[in-house]
Amino acid sequence: MELPFILVFMLMMGSENYVLSLFSSLNYSHLINSFSRLSIWLLFSCLFAYMLFKANRRFFKISLYLILFSLFAIQHYLLQNFGSPISPTYLTLLAETNKEEVSNFARLYLSLENILPTIKILSLYVIIAFLGEYIWTRFIRKHKVPVFYSYLTSVFLVPLLVYGLYSSRVYYQVLNETSPDRVRMLGCPEDFISSTFSSIQTIILMNRNLDDAVNNTLSIRDITHSEKSDTSLNIILIIGESYCKWHSSLYGYEKNTSPLMQKEKESGRLFVFNNVLSPSNSTSVVLKNLLSCNNFSEGEEWYSKPFLPAIFNNAGYNVYMWDNQRLFAPGASLSFTLNGYLYNDAIASSSYTECNSEVFPFDEDLVASFCDRVGVSSCGFNLIIFHLIGQHFDAMSRYPHNQQFEYFTADSISRNDPWIDTTMKRHIAEYDNATLYNDYVIDKVTNLYRDTNSFLVYLSDHGEEVYDYRDYIGRDQGSLTKEKIKYQYEIPFFVWTSTEYADKHPEVLLSLKNSVDSPYMSDLVPHMLMSIAGISSPYYVSRYDLLSSDYKYYPRVSADSKTEFDSFIFD
Repeated sequence: MELPFILVFMLMMGSENYVLSLFSSLNYSHLINSFSRLSIWLLFSCLFAYMLFKANRRFFKISLYLILFSLFAIQHYLLQNFGSPISPTYLTLLAETNKEEVSNFARLYLSLENILPTIKILSLYVIIAFLGEYIWTRFIRKHKVPVFYSYLTSVFLVPLLVYGLYSSRVYYQVLNETSPDRVRMLGCPEDFISSTFSSIQTIILMNRNLDDAVNNTLSIRDITHSEKSDTSLNIILIIGESYCKWHSSLYGYEKNTSPLMQKEKESGRLFVFNNVLSPSNSTSVVLKNLLSCNNFSEGEEWYSKPFLPAIFNNAGYNVYMWDNQRLFAPGASLSFTLNGYLYNDAIASSSYTECNSEVFPFDEDLVASFCDRVGVSSCGFNLIIFHLIGQHFDAMSRYPHNQQFEYFTADSISRNDPWIDTTMKRHIAEYDNATLYNDYVIDKVTNLYRDTNSFLVYLSDHGEEVYDYRDYIGRDQGSLTKEKIKYQYEIPFFVWTSTEYADKHPEVLLSLKNSVDSPYMSDLVPHMLMSIAGISSPYYVSRYDLLSSDYKYYPRVSADSKTEFDSFIFD
């Protein structure tokens, strides 16, 4: 066999870190994950080594080393400088980059300081490979290994290889997946080979799905607009980010994190919905289902139905998309799959009247940008979509650091759970401050439209854990549990109406009051908005419309795992 190659391959994969973790962690899932990764990489290394052994050609061996060293160097450089492994975005940029852009990139990012760490580690592995091959071929390979040692090696190696083969089923799942977003959720390792493999598959699936989405959007038909009693109407959709409803005083949180919306609720202008789920805890999955006219729980994928803004545009509405995550995390596969849809040239040209061209550190600046570029109109029919950065990790960066928004501190948090320490209390306080600031941003929007005929919907893309029931902050792709659904998938959802709209549409207000406790999922929002907008189309389904008397409750299904949420919630 090719032991030097196996050694270098395992080192490049970072196996030494996983070996150490086997002896340092008592967490069962972490141990299984480490063992699974090691067994997969060992299987890979043995397969490559067997190919080298059978081919017995120096050219083949040198070529394989060069390919693996090149992929390793790219992965290491990206992780060191951009914090991201090989991804669909990087592969797409590589395919579409011209000579001038290559030159600009080299000038900006390929300085000695940036590439030196990669050169050092790559040089080390090259030296190990060279010495290992030299010693192996000159001294060790010539000696016959005793049969006893061969059997002993097999005793340890065969079970690992069998488990590696079992764990490698994830690659089969990647090949058979139909959604580019779910590729990431399958848990494929993030080594340089797996990252390249999953990125290529993501690009193939995204292009396939996008073609369907574009065709279904460009072929929309039979759209009519009934103005009802309105001569003008503003429909505002605010999409928040990473908002745990259990950190909102609107939902009973002990800290007053939503004082301004609380006042709106007390005035009768705000309707707070109590039983709304998101189909996913991933922004990309949520927005593609939220802005398409599908019902995922009924087996309808987002790309099988038209894009909601295109329907509004076709109905004669001005459509404005102001997105504070448009250029967010450019190396991430989620940004690739989401922005590739929202800002596809064909879809954008048939949907938007105008979009923002820059993003901002704070969401209030996004709203101010809209006011400067577009302004608030009391005439015509308008759909305005604000996609905020909200409470996205890390929360401390999501609000201005002044007396108004640095309101909560670690001392404000009275939690005494066994896993909570002072640092965690500080993180909770920062998240609560970001929630307080989010309330302020929403209030700025409602104030803009207070004296117009306006209907506003706010919802978050998904929730977030903030040490709420365990020692964990953020979101994960593990199995669903009742607690995980509560904090990561339950979302804040509320509707605000201006006085003028309330006076003109008392029947809508009655429907809002009667629906606040109805089970609902955010991917059905387009049907409610089309009804409020007076849009008739083949894509509107009254039984999906929360405010319709025809609304029918559907068992809600996770777009991440295709599991029924309600089997956990009502168990």
